Amino acid sequence: MKSVKIILGLLLLFLVGCASTNISVPVWMTDKNQAYPQDKYLSALGSGDTYEDAMRVAKGNLSQIFQSNIVSSSTTVQKYTEILKKAEVIQTEDTKSESSVQVSSIQSLINIKFGEKFVDDKGVTHTLAYINRQETAKIYEEKISANEENMEYFLDKADENNDEILKYGCYKAATAFALQNKELVEQLRVISQKDAEMNIEIHSYAELSAKVKEIGKKITYSVEIDGDANDAVKGMTETIFSNLGFNGAKKPLLAVKGKVSLEKVDLSKSTKFYNWTINLKIVRTDNGKTIITIDEVGRDGALSYERAKQVSYYKMREFLGTEIQAKLNAYFDSGL
Repeated sequence: MKSVKIILGLLLLFLVGCASTNISVPVWMTDKNQAYPQDKYLSALGSGDTYEDAMRVAKGNLSQIFQSNIVSSSTTVQKYTEILKKAEVIQTEDTKSESSVQVSSIQSLINIKFGEKFVDDKGVTHTLAYINRQETAKIYEEKISANEENMEYFLDKADENNDEILKYGCYKAATAFALQNKELVEQLRVISQKDAEMNIEIHSYAELSAKVKEIGKKITYSVEIDGDANDAVKGMTETIFSNLGFNGAKKPLLAVKGKVSLEKVDLSKSTKFYNWTINLKIVRTDNGKTIITIDEVGRDGALSYERAKQVSYYKMREFLGTEIQAKLNAYFDSGL
């Protein structure tokens, strides 16, 4: 009887093993181009421990088809889109790119979908990511067209005004949409060459970028900061304006005035501290209005007062490098 049970057990294991090796593999696993013809779809397989892992890998593999050096900031475009919504230029949020995916931390692909899930005999999960060429090409065309309309709005506004700062902000906004369109057209060329050829750039990114630089040269600035040892803070501030394409001048449009101060603080025998203060404002000299005010305090320490002072200046420059840029961008956008 014991030997019979052993034989039955081995037989059961054999049958289970046979069953596990007879799992029907779907066609899209063995020949994805048969299931998703290349003239109609772009597709890629992905595998992983879970369905989510398989989806991520499939998206990554699909993205390899769309290699590009174009860097378009969706955050920047979204910022200007919100401005257009507030101005009631556009009424609703674009929902056609909900299934977009980040590509190599640079691009975003639109309208990615997934096939069925398949788990093989080893427990590995497989799936397929795909893009319907015809359907997706239409979405791209609509998005490109919408971006062109957004550019027209900002360019018209720039033409209607003589304020160089407002013009600068308008062209910066238009350039953001132009860069996204450049990316979209390049992706569309992979999806549908025919449709890409029909979507020639109306507003060239290169031309708009050149216009931003041209206007930037007309915006002048000066920087005067009291108490600034070796002009360390002044140098940082001038670099920010220079990177924006603005020019230094004795009679500027934007005048930066302020002061920095440091005070020794005796809090510890082993560590030496400095309290530091920044008071800074940026004034438009054409109307006398203060457009940006920055007031900040901090404390930094080191093993010596000399080193603590160095650290304090580093932290002040670090703070201003972010704060001035952010407030200038907000001011440029405020007129849009």
